[in-house]
Amino acid sequence: IPYTAIDAGTDTLSLPANTKLLVWGGKDFEPAGNVTLAGGGAGASYDGSLEVLANGSFLAQNTESHSVGGSFEFAANATLDAASSTFTFTTNDSGRLITVNEDVFYNAIFNGAGSWSITDTESTFENDLVITSGSLSLPNATTTIGGSLTNADTLDTNSGLLYFNAQSGVETVALGGSDAATVLFAGAANWS
Repeated sequence: IPYTAIDAGTDTLSLPANTKLLVWGGKDFEPAGNVTLAGGGAGASYDGSLEVLANGSFLAQNTESHSVGGSFEFAANATLDAASSTFTFTTNDSGRLITVNEDVFYNAIFNGAGSWSITDTESTFENDLVITSGSLSLPNATTTIGGSLTNADTLDTNSGLLYFNAQSGVETVALGGSDAATVLFAGAANWS
């Protein structure tokens, strides 16, 4: 299995392009550091991807940073505990999938030239959702965002509801020219 693990001030696990990180069913993967799944290989469906099999889990801690160069897929009853971590999606390929059984991301950044589709019925981002480049397709039901939404490329809301529920501070909503069918602001925060 090709990988690089570094045990230092910030522990890291890095997998090269043309590989997939697979978490076996019924097992927990708790990296206790940053994970990088490099994409940019030959474009295979597994390139830079993470897959968690049934009843498995990915347990992030604190403010870790995880980079995913491909798809991010959780089988039935598999769970994601994002803690306060940031997941950055970096693919340059099209048709990458994100399926987390409606579990919650904290921060998510999309900054590859590719495209992603969230296949869950609903999606939740406890803090910020940022699209710096590439195309993101949200579910056609509700996407809940507890912080800011910043889009600098392509965002498809699929006629779903964007629900902003920040309770404090000043948050930004920048659709970047993309349309949203329905937007609802709740909570005591200020939005600009």
